[in-house]
Amino acid sequence: MSGARRIVAPLVSISRDTDTEQQDQAADKQEGEGEGVAELRIHGVGAVLFLEDLQEVSQKTGGQFKYIAKHSVEGLAKIHRVLNPSSFYNKNEQGLKIEYARAEAQALADTESLKSGFAGEGTGVREQTIAADLVEAWEDLRLLAERAEEPRLQSHRFMKETVRKSPTWQLADLWQRLQLSTLVHRERARVTEEVKEWIEVQQQAGRLPRQLPPQVDVTKIGLPAPMIEDFVKAHTPSALTLSDDFWAPLLDILTAEDPKARAQLLVQITQEEIKVTRARVNLKELLG
Repeated sequence: MSGARRIVAPLVSISRDTDTEQQDQAADKQEGEGEGVAELRIHGVGAVLFLEDLQEVSQKTGGQFKYIAKHSVEGLAKIHRVLNPSSFYNKNEQGLKIEYARAEAQALADTESLKSGFAGEGTGVREQTIAADLVEAWEDLRLLAERAEEPRLQSHRFMKETVRKSPTWQLADLWQRLQLSTLVHRERARVTEEVKEWIEVQQQAGRLPRQLPPQVDVTKIGLPAPMIEDFVKAHTPSALTLSDDFWAPLLDILTAEDPKARAQLLVQITQEEIKVTRARVNLKELLG
């Protein structure tokens, strides 16, 4: 397979229904035997990517099924059915997949250009109202995040201009990147606090000196292995596990019927995040 072509790229998630360490180990063993209990989920809507100059490079990756190509996003498509579901599970001796999935898909029409703003000149009263609500919600969240010392959007002026000039796809992408930065920040703060508490306990017990250097190598102070693993993951953004709670609202936006519906969903999920952030701010200020 080579040359230019279009593909649909839906979000795929894999989860296991395991409650104990023993179940996890059993699942790993079953998966190694080709009897995995993993649940594969594919979202019914995906981005249509136009691949330019597709080139197979499997010969350079030890037989791993792989292609390289430049691409552009052309729109969305709804997946009706997968024609070769076995492609998700068929692997070679090295455990690598040997083919891509093929599906029946239908391109979805959209009234919003990727280059036009949601609330720019010439848009209707309804769009302007929703845009104002979104800017207000983002500003409320920005002020709370500032008090919480968490990632936030730049300024009220930036948000107002961005909402006016950007299509809702770009607004959703901006929100996703903000949420991801916030999750990374919160996870780092949580793990760092746990490490600090552990160090204080060790210092009180006389197992660590009272004065430690500003930069401490956590692997050399006797920190338990699970805490070291959490610390390393927290400082490696790509290792962060994103749950369905993170993706579900974004997928709702992806499948919304029009730009107004997408913008309204952005307002709603921002208002939910405001509640969470306000609670964190109140707790932080209460505890000093």
